[in-house]
Amino acid sequence: MENNLKEKILSVFEDASIDKNLYSSSGLNEQSIPVFVGEWLIDRELKGGDWDDDVKEKVLGFVSKYIPKKSDIELLKSKLKNGENVTILEFISPKVDLKKNETYVESSSLGNQKVFIEEQLLDQFPRLLQGGLWGAAVYNYQVADKGGEVWLQNFVPLQASQIDFDKYAKQRLEFSLEEWIAILINSIGLNPDGYSTDKIKQVLLTRLLPFVQKRINLFELAPKGTGKSFVFGNFSRYSRLVTGSISPAVLFYNENSKSPGLLTQFDAVVFDEAQSLSFSNPAVTVSNLKTYLESGKYAKGKFESTADSGAVFIANVQMDSSGLPVNSKNLFRELPQILQETAFIDRIHGIIQGWELPRIETSTLSNGMGFKADFIGEIFHALRSRVEFDKFVEERSNLIGTKDLRDKKAIMKMASGFLKLLFPNLTTVTESDFIKHCLEPAIALRQRVRDQLHYLDPEFKNYIINVVDQNSPSQNLEKILIEESEEIVTSPKMEVSTSTRVLEIKEGDLGYSYEILFSPFFESSKEIKLVDPFIRLSYQIDNFLAFCKLLPSFKIRKINLITSNGYEDDDDQLRKNKIKFEEIKMVLLKKGIEFEYEFSETIHDRYIETDNGWKITLGRGIDIFQRPESWYDLDRDDFTKRKCRATIISYNKI
Repeated sequence: MENNLKEKILSVFEDASIDKNLYSSSGLNEQSIPVFVGEWLIDRELKGGDWDDDVKEKVLGFVSKYIPKKSDIELLKSKLKNGENVTILEFISPKVDLKKNETYVESSSLGNQKVFIEEQLLDQFPRLLQGGLWGAAVYNYQVADKGGEVWLQNFVPLQASQIDFDKYAKQRLEFSLEEWIAILINSIGLNPDGYSTDKIKQVLLTRLLPFVQKRINLFELAPKGTGKSFVFGNFSRYSRLVTGSISPAVLFYNENSKSPGLLTQFDAVVFDEAQSLSFSNPAVTVSNLKTYLESGKYAKGKFESTADSGAVFIANVQMDSSGLPVNSKNLFRELPQILQETAFIDRIHGIIQGWELPRIETSTLSNGMGFKADFIGEIFHALRSRVEFDKFVEERSNLIGTKDLRDKKAIMKMASGFLKLLFPNLTTVTESDFIKHCLEPAIALRQRVRDQLHYLDPEFKNYIINVVDQNSPSQNLEKILIEESEEIVTSPKMEVSTSTRVLEIKEGDLGYSYEILFSPFFESSKEIKLVDPFIRLSYQIDNFLAFCKLLPSFKIRKINLITSNGYEDDDDQLRKNKIKFEEIKMVLLKKGIEFEYEFSETIHDRYIETDNGWKITLGRGIDIFQRPESWYDLDRDDFTKRKCRATIISYNKI
């Protein structure tokens, strides 16, 4: 991070920023101290001074003194019994028992000892009853009529005591988008300069969505060592990492202790090592989980509850030599069978392509300024309740090119999350920024889900979800049924596409048009090339004209046509076609489109190339439609009502 940006962060966010390198170099990560707690301790001892060995020793000494070992439990109890106060650094999350009219906490440092709480502490720190707080807890022992009791006498929180969201949103305006993204990545302990492309940085930002948006369900598939567990497990007190076998009691409701499960206690419940995930009661757990992922509600026994927690599943996958998943067609193949059900996958909002990320190395750890983890954790938690962002996205839901309700809801949720992360001050976000940085990434995340659903069960229609151009004709994109195709690597230097799909049109199929087939791929394109040896007969040139009708709505400025010179030795046809193409050139020029053409005797392949990175291979060129039953049919120019010829079209992102 450049020095001028460091100085800028310190100037604008003086009390909320910290050198993110301090935590990783402090040794606190080896003590299993969450980042938000560790940074609070460092900032407490640093007090604006230099980070030297003396300060480091003070921090580690504090932790050693106030975080006891398991073997110290009985010693601590003995001290309490002998009248000593005991101070312990731990997480305090009180429970209220209405039947017994008491409030208490179970201290893990004292062997789950029941500890009663002084009422003034609840008044002083209301967030104790709103999810709990990390802090220094002072316990003492009191003799009562019913025997001895342990009480929480005093408490010093080790987290941000208050935040000012409006101030935060206003301060965001001091930074460019590039600077802001760098700050966010630094804030999760990573170095933005260690991630080479905007696409990779987008993956890192996607991990933060459950922290700012209610009930976002994500799946991240990545090789080992990319930092997924670290971010989800240490960044915020509002997330909980779980592994191994999960019971319904832990997840939903414990009927013995009458305690609600994890989904009601955290903003994000993260299922780590999902490739090894199991449930102690699979039928009940998976059924309830699917209900919850869809509606935010669940029932267990007589207990019914609603919750806002997102569910995140992170799994390691095998990679091939090109850096892509070995099972690229079925990303869920290595996961337990219960996670391969399409009914479950459909409730996942997006799939994070964690395989894009490099392994965590010293160069990818933050060495710059970022937000203190406790501060930004609280800001993100507050953002979950800011409905104005959801309203902003809902007002633009017509930009989402799908009629599927789950697709649209998923995309809206994720787009709102990106909006909260990048543009917390809504007054300055432009329409183009929203589409590029919020909507398009959300669509890409959901598209991966859609592709997987179709591969696993062809009854799920698969199609390209795009951003709808409100100035172009209606785009019925759901008719593009596509399959993700196998990647073939023929050379180590060959660039491998991760966006290859194949459309098979059967003889006699209805419902297609050039607009439906090609418009999703012409977005943001300025120039296209059409190679088709069979643009020479009158009806084929008519097809070409119908194809050209697409160009003005996408603001395409140039089209290059390469076709054959007709039948051998047919100079008359060549001459006539040149005259026709010159007329077409004049017509298109009036529309602001430059038309160039050339004749070749050697071409055979048929394809379209766009300057926005797509190559569309056409099995039979643009000669896709059968002739109408009558050339005088009133619907003859409506290609969706014309029968198709059998063909295969491949869409490749190059």
